Amino acid sequence: MGGRMFTKTLFPLVLCLALSPVAAFAQDDDKPAPKKEAKTDKKESTKEKKKAPVTPRNEETALKEFKGDMKKVKEWAESQKKDAANPAAGMRMILQMSEKMSAVRTDGLPEDLATGFTEMSKLIGKMASYFEGAPEEDDEFKGWLEKKVSDAEFLQKMQEEMPKLGQEIETKGKELKEIGAKYGIKDELDFEDKKSAKDDDEAEEKDGDDEKDEKGKKEEKEEK
Repeated sequence: MGGRMFTKTLFPLVLCLALSPVAAFAQDDDKPAPKKEAKTDKKESTKEKKKAPVTPRNEETALKEFKGDMKKVKEWAESQKKDAANPAAGMRMILQMSEKMSAVRTDGLPEDLATGFTEMSKLIGKMASYFEGAPEEDDEFKGWLEKKVSDAEFLQKMQEEMPKLGQEIETKGKELKEIGAKYGIKDELDFEDKKSAKDDDEAEEKDGDDEKDEKGKKEEKEEK
């Protein structure tokens, strides 16, 4: 799973909200917040799934099912991009991604793939833990977030830990894609925003050219 989805989309959103929660939720009062499914129903459904008996599976079956599970997660993530500009939706996406990752079975998978995926899932879970208990409705989320970041200790910890988590997720995502490729599972673990990746590469190339031009001008000036 590419870490760029988090470091380039969700992570900046989270940090921005922590620093300026009121501005981030400036909305038109005439536009009602979309209704979300009741949180209790989701929890009950999750509990029921966890209670279901697990059938042992061999490696071939585990890889096939894992690939299918990750394809569904990726399709879901793609469908959420349309709401990326909505801060509350972004927070919910982190929480929901954590739930979906935790629900994916790793038993029967090759050890390196199972370990890499579990480590990634835990990192996303750490990020999601900052927003546990968040209201489902957008209009309630503003007040909830303002209250959370009014706690100086919480805000400081969040600002210190989020950059570290973002970097760890990006690094682990690259490693996981390499491991998955060994077993024919590549695209399903690639959540990278191709447009963002291209823009980043072009920006880095431009910065490099600018530095070279500046260095050349400086050397030319010194020679004169």
